[in-house]
Amino acid sequence: MLGSVLALFAAFMLAGVGQVVLLQGGVSRRRLVAVSGVLLPAYWFALVAAPFHGWITEMLLVVLLGAAMSGPFALFLGMNTAPPRTLTPRLAIALGVGLPVMAFTLFSIVTRVNHAWGLGWACDGRILEVTRDHANHGVPLLVVETPSGAARFASVDDALWARARVGQRLTKVAGSPMAALDGVPVRMVPRHLEWWNEPP
Repeated sequence: MLGSVLALFAAFMLAGVGQVVLLQGGVSRRRLVAVSGVLLPAYWFALVAAPFHGWITEMLLVVLLGAAMSGPFALFLGMNTAPPRTLTPRLAIALGVGLPVMAFTLFSIVTRVNHAWGLGWACDGRILEVTRDHANHGVPLLVVETPSGAARFASVDDALWARARVGQRLTKVAGSPMAALDGVPVRMVPRHLEWWNEPP
């Protein structure tokens, strides 16, 4: 989704620009890495524990992620500007472990923002279509009748998608991962991580 892509881009830019500004301001790479060592666990805790309160909490997480990644960015970008070095086993391990961890950490915000986006879904109407979104990797897609026209809900929970039939009534209020299919409670927003403070 566009929101998750923008969040990833913003975190990437904050980390990249932030480390340049701090290094030019006289902060050492060692200190940046030390600060990141504190901020990264804080980010991962906030990722799963912070309640969902709209775009404000998600933007705060993006800022925290950008700050936490400034140290690793400074460290790895510094390797490119340093004199050529022999690829020692220690350096190979640092690159082999560090780069995938950096990528995984950056992309974790995508999962969180997509989940927040799904929590914001709201509908109360008949299902018009049960299909897949072929423009988005074939994810499960429901088209639901609403007062303002047909609404598309992509990446719905697999169990709901398998049970849904055209003509059934789907009701969901914004802020909840759950919905009602012909009055029967079902999960609509897929669970990818165990969010501690997910609303009921």
